[in-house]
Amino acid sequence: MLLLHSNKRGTWGNTQLDQLLSSYLTKDNRLYKTEFQLNKKRANNKEEGLRVDAIVFSADNKSNIAIDSKFPLENYLSSTDSNLTEEQKEQLEKKFENDVKKHIDKVAEYISPEEDGIKYAIMFVPSEVIFSKINERRYYSIVEVAFKKRVSICSPAILLVYIDQVRLWNETWEQYKNLDKITSEIVKFWNNLRLFKERWEKIVETVESNNEKTLKAIKEFNTSTRKLIETGEKIKDRESALLKNFPKDALEKE
Repeated sequence: MLLLHSNKRGTWGNTQLDQLLSSYLTKDNRLYKTEFQLNKKRANNKEEGLRVDAIVFSADNKSNIAIDSKFPLENYLSSTDSNLTEEQKEQLEKKFENDVKKHIDKVAEYISPEEDGIKYAIMFVPSEVIFSKINERRYYSIVEVAFKKRVSICSPAILLVYIDQVRLWNETWEQYKNLDKITSEIVKFWNNLRLFKERWEKIVETVESNNEKTLKAIKEFNTSTRKLIETGEKIKDRESALLKNFPKDALEKE
């Protein structure tokens, strides 16, 4: 069986991971990269950065997600042998648990908030069956270990949920990242328009009252100016409210 060979199994897991990412995210190096070398160095090699199976970039590059494929298959398959005694089965299940915990430790190494903007990592298990096994009540300690180490264990289906949320966040960021600049420009426009109105009103005051035709034209123009001011105020108020309600950390400069 092909998946019994660890190298082939690793390649298969990485291929599935790449297919899932490319199905939800545009093939764009600004969104994600596979086989990505981090700035964080290996514990035993200060010259070479860690290499993760994939990294998904957040819009602000401060909440990137490292994803590494792990496939703890051998001891899982062994533990499903119907000919095992209860003692043998228990021993193999313990080995399976230890395998998963070792994988979690490995994935946790990719967390590097300062060097790479990675606050959390994902351990991708490319098998729904094994993912379900990990989440059985008897293995609750696995979930606890992962939680403490800021590692999320994901099956293909769960990973798609994560990816979709990242995609939505990035789209929202692109829509609103310049909102503070837009609001600032609107305020400037409104202030300039108000100043124009004040100066124009002074001109109106200087017009001879007996020049009715000129005065009428000026007053009509003044009415139009007033309406522009009112519209500017509404726009300013709406955009200011939107900016106020938008998360402050989302508007931080990269």
